[in-house]
Amino acid sequence: MAKERFNEAERYLIRQWSSARLLEESMERVREKYAEVFERIAESVKAQHDELDWQRAYLTQFWGSGGIGFARQNWRALKGWHPGLYLSNMRLERLCSEDEERPHAGIWIPRKLGIDLEKARDLIRSAANSCLTKEEQKLCLSQAGDDEDPVYYELPETRKQLLEMLVEGDARRFIDCMVSHIDILAKFTPVLDKILAKEK
Repeated sequence: MAKERFNEAERYLIRQWSSARLLEESMERVREKYAEVFERIAESVKAQHDELDWQRAYLTQFWGSGGIGFARQNWRALKGWHPGLYLSNMRLERLCSEDEERPHAGIWIPRKLGIDLEKARDLIRSAANSCLTKEEQKLCLSQAGDDEDPVYYELPETRKQLLEMLVEGDARRFIDCMVSHIDILAKFTPVLDKILAKEK
């Protein structure tokens, strides 16, 4: 017996192609609008932290978890990517699924930069005592990322809360929420200046 080229789900999709195509186009428009929301997040961060003069968003690419990062141009980079402050696991497919890792915030320093990551972690955690409030310290230091993430925490907002903020009005509450997490991480900028300064 010849193997069927299309499985049952694919045959159903072919029979519903016109409707499926409309849904596909609508999803693409949603992705575009979602990317625009993160453009506004980047603008807000830039307005409040002009020292963070590098940013990159990768929200809709299927090769990644989806996120946005902020850094300084004068920090060492790795193939165009800067260590710095990141919001991750923000791709809609991940944000909307309870089966995925939760969105998180943190500081990323890739080991390939050749920096002593244990020393960097100690410096950053020591700086937290003077630059963060007690509540912020609890948030930032209570969870452990891998050795490349000296600061790592899952966003305290639930997926449901984040999605409600996103679809409400002009998404202002979602934008403010994301910016507030970058605001916390940006308090580590002075110590990151020392750790990540380019070698002269």
